[in-house]
Amino acid sequence: MKHAVLPAKDALLLACRVEPRDDHPLLRGIHLLAGLHERRLREEVDATHFHAGRQTLALAIDHWVAAELPVPRGGARMHTETLGSVLDRLAEHCALAHAALSSAPKGQVHEAWELLAELALGYQDLAIDLTAGSRRLPAIPGARTRSNRADASSTNIECLFSRQRRPVSLAEAGRSASKLALSA
Repeated sequence: MKHAVLPAKDALLLACRVEPRDDHPLLRGIHLLAGLHERRLREEVDATHFHAGRQTLALAIDHWVAAELPVPRGGARMHTETLGSVLDRLAEHCALAHAALSSAPKGQVHEAWELLAELALGYQDLAIDLTAGSRRLPAIPGARTRSNRADASSTNIECLFSRQRRPVSLAEAGRSASKLALSA
């Protein structure tokens, strides 16, 4: 099934909380990222493995985005971080906002949800600009893009963490990230 290139902010926020019904790679990716952040808030996790899992998932997202986004127009403004980083931050703040509901004072709860809303709106604005080709993301070394790919598939992602440089699906990256987070 062919997906809309970038999902809406509401779909991303929902995917942070529940298993996505749509098999869109970005929805699966943010769901896995949110799971890592929720686990870190619930229990002690090894920081090295936690961050390695986040980086693996964010990089897999970045490779998918590089292969699927339209080539930006000449003169497109540069965004300061990759979409994998943006989604990681969104997943982190979603986990923090939901955790605040049960334990934080009312003022902190409001601040956490306000920040999450601002991040979601920022993502939506970025998604619109990226899709229109008026903004571009930092280059990902080794990523296949629409301008340089031969037959890159939306279900395969070149993962820099793989020594063989074989295509890795987002599901494989998620399993790797989960294994990294679990082996403490």
